[in-house]
Amino acid sequence: MICVFFLIGPFALKAQFYYSDILNNLSANRHFQILKNNKISNVRGESFEADGRPTEDFSFVQQVNPSFSQLKTVTSAPLSGRSALTNFFNSQGLLYRTTDSSTSSFTQYEYKYDSLSRLVQISSSSNIVGEKIKVTETHDWVYDAAGAPAKMIRIKDKSDTTLYLFVKDEKGKIIEEQSFYKEAAGEKTYYYYNDQQMLSDIVRFNQRVGKLLPDYLFNYNEKKELQEMVTVQDGGVDYLTWRYIYSENGLKMEEQCLNKLKQLVGRLVYHYQNKN
Repeated sequence: MICVFFLIGPFALKAQFYYSDILNNLSANRHFQILKNNKISNVRGESFEADGRPTEDFSFVQQVNPSFSQLKTVTSAPLSGRSALTNFFNSQGLLYRTTDSSTSSFTQYEYKYDSLSRLVQISSSSNIVGEKIKVTETHDWVYDAAGAPAKMIRIKDKSDTTLYLFVKDEKGKIIEEQSFYKEAAGEKTYYYYNDQQMLSDIVRFNQRVGKLLPDYLFNYNEKKELQEMVTVQDGGVDYLTWRYIYSENGLKMEEQCLNKLKQLVGRLVYHYQNKN
């Protein structure tokens, strides 16, 4: 069964909001610019099992509208069912809205930027199909005088507020993130960088083993493209590795998913179509 991450949602399950909000937003904007630069109109993904067989009942299709302002992704898989995710971009190429729908739920994200194109707010509203209850969440970002994120205020359902403070190093890189709920200090997340000042590790303290353990590990190729991502699971007991292959013009051609024993679990191959 294929285990590839097709898209990373705006709000992460773990409290790593500098990564999930700021860095993933930058990544989404860069990805769409690459599609635009290559005049891509359609992307089709083929999923294959470890033994090379095509994944049954799997479909992955992306469409770019003629004005290069919208990217719609429709995915269908045996376990997750059908889902549709649409990203909307403004004239500066910045993501300003995302809609994420499935047979059971609908979520909409709104993104706001300041005059320097820095992300200052992500807001979301979601509801289960057939139910009246709507869940909302807002992330308000504040930057210091040097332009680095200083704090983020997370508000759930318009009342439940958590503060996140960020620490940077002498080079201006964010190295620490900590939550404060009702003035009580919470969990810390640590960010580490390689010699090229690119993110290499996201680390948290694991209570079960009593030491710092990574949640993510990142490696890059000579073009500074993400070549490998390791996601650690079950408190460090298990992990998965994603490897990425690109074309000369920066298009992602293949994703490979490997287990802890470096055995292939599945892969996803992309096919691109240019606008006429």
